[in-house]
Amino acid sequence: MSHRLLKTRRAKRDLAEAAARIAADNLNVALRFLSAAERDCAFLAKTPGAGAKRDFLRKDLAEVRSSPIGGFKNYLIFYRPTPAGIEVLRVLHGARDIGSLLDKQGDSRMKGDTMNRNIEIKARATNLADLLDRAKKLADAPPQVLLQEDVFFHTPKGRLKLRTINGTQSELIYYERPDGTQPKDSQYLLLAVSDPQTARELLGRAYGIRGIVRKRRTLFLVGVTRIHIDEVEGLGEFVELEVVLPADWSAEAGVKIAKELMRKLNIEESTLVADAYMDLLDPHLPA
Repeated sequence: MSHRLLKTRRAKRDLAEAAARIAADNLNVALRFLSAAERDCAFLAKTPGAGAKRDFLRKDLAEVRSSPIGGFKNYLIFYRPTPAGIEVLRVLHGARDIGSLLDKQGDSRMKGDTMNRNIEIKARATNLADLLDRAKKLADAPPQVLLQEDVFFHTPKGRLKLRTINGTQSELIYYERPDGTQPKDSQYLLLAVSDPQTARELLGRAYGIRGIVRKRRTLFLVGVTRIHIDEVEGLGEFVELEVVLPADWSAEAGVKIAKELMRKLNIEESTLVADAYMDLLDPHLPA
């Protein structure tokens, strides 16, 4: 007997957006996420009763169930059993306002707003072993170790860098973020680069190279947050939190998550750092 698996257009977009957020730091983890989601959707199509029954205001959602994605427990598959299998309605992070999202079935991203958003903090790591242990206990999956080289270019506003990861994967990252020690709103754009050498030469000739940051990054994923434990050449050891904001989240929601993780990771206010690594390496360099 064949089991029919249907996904709504919105569910497909949920998966793509979640994978894109994860891929910003590690493509392999993003691919594992998509594989795990597909595997679990296929399983639910065979056993529709496996998920937990949910209660929503809308009558047409009376039969909706949910099930976590294996290995990514904070992401939930919301589906409706059908005579031949299931229809996947949404794939959402458990911290989001599930009832509101499914009851409204709307997309709150404003037209023309194409920049991604994070809430970020950076701090000096005063006890690396304790920090790694705490992050490991909180994480959804084993950590990834990334060797990163960031080439920064002069720009009239914001910051632009060409990042190469483990010598094999490159991307351009443009971001706008205020300097300050408290959790702050960062807006960014990403572009995969297949020819980093040419991109570096082109941007270097056009804008000039400001400097290079090299680091060993240990990446942990905790829900919508990326925890970076960085060993930066010439600077020392740091921890960064990047709370990736879904389109319908406020900055305040991200700040709340960041502060809670600061508490769980024992990050003291006195260790917070206002500046980017590039600025810390040479504060006298022009932007």
